[in-house]
Amino acid sequence: MEEEEAQSIVLTLQRSLNEELLMLTLYRIKDSLNNENLRNNLLVDDIFETVLDCSLVAMQMYNHNTAIQCSSCAVLRYILLEDGDILDTFVEERLESFIKNLKEFLSEASVLPTMFKVLEVVARSEGHLQCLMSHDVDKFVMDAFHSTSADLRVIEAACDLLMELKKESSVLETLSSVNFLSGTLVPLMSSHPYSSSVVAAGVELFCLFCQNEFAERTEEEESRLSKQWCEILFNAMRKLMNHKKVQILSCRAVVELLKVCPKAHSEIGENIINNKPQSPLHSMCVGNILMYKTDTEVFASACEALYWLAADNEPICKSLMEKNAHIVVLDGIRRHFVYGPVVECGLRGLRAMIIFQQIIKEKVTTVALANTICLSDVIDGHVMDNGD
Repeated sequence: MEEEEAQSIVLTLQRSLNEELLMLTLYRIKDSLNNENLRNNLLVDDIFETVLDCSLVAMQMYNHNTAIQCSSCAVLRYILLEDGDILDTFVEERLESFIKNLKEFLSEASVLPTMFKVLEVVARSEGHLQCLMSHDVDKFVMDAFHSTSADLRVIEAACDLLMELKKESSVLETLSSVNFLSGTLVPLMSSHPYSSSVVAAGVELFCLFCQNEFAERTEEEESRLSKQWCEILFNAMRKLMNHKKVQILSCRAVVELLKVCPKAHSEIGENIINNKPQSPLHSMCVGNILMYKTDTEVFASACEALYWLAADNEPICKSLMEKNAHIVVLDGIRRHFVYGPVVECGLRGLRAMIIFQQIIKEKVTTVALANTICLSDVIDGHVMDNGD
């Protein structure tokens, strides 16, 4: 039944000359992608290109119709995700016309997100990033942050695409030269704190630009900036706890921040300083380990952040021990014991908590023995290499 229905949809698409019928057919195809059986029959190899060609023709014929543009892009994106050969052909033969069509909608908030999502698929695929750059796609994306800044769907799609385009060094240079992080993304992160796309983009760029952000700052500016980013990272980790990517990036950002600006330690903790609360980033790192118990990447990034947070910082060490963070890390080491680099991160974090506190060392050793973990290396100041 689904096979007959799929064939009927494709025939209707091929024969549709009426704009309204074409719009309804494309919408029907887009909607059919949610039905697994119908989708499998509709988008099999022998009609993949037929559907794609008809979708592109429809976009060009009716470039005033936003509904046709959106439905066509949704279908196109699915096909490109499913078939790498068709993706290669699309880039070689049809990308230029697609981008030409895109230029007609640079201020159209209802269409841009779906178009950006198609380009994101292209940007993710190996070998096609330079082709996108030759069409100045990065400029279109950055313009969208200003021309449609009030539409969150556009901003999120632009952020996702930009994070793929930034693999090209020239894009990073442009973002740095126009102060894109502080001037554009930080305000957006404040306006949309629950948008994982916006927040992840901001945190990821901070990891890349951290050193530049703090370069040639006065002491007062450095203090203000470190406080701002401690608060940004805390809010990102607290409000987007269910988004693993945001958590991993935030842990990495904590490391970069403390490497470049050790003074930021004064902004981290659980006290009230000058009538303003500190940011308990150490607690969020422990929370990450607990929430993503089986995830090696989360564990490694959180433990590396704990190392930088706890090293030579007695108040943080004390707070971590009160939260039984050492037990949490030990449990993670046991759980991920076959992954040498991950265990190394765990041991680094643990060592930072306990190295100068003999009584705590003994407590940790007791717990470690109970968990059948040998900690002689970490207690003596050596990092174990289990990479073999």
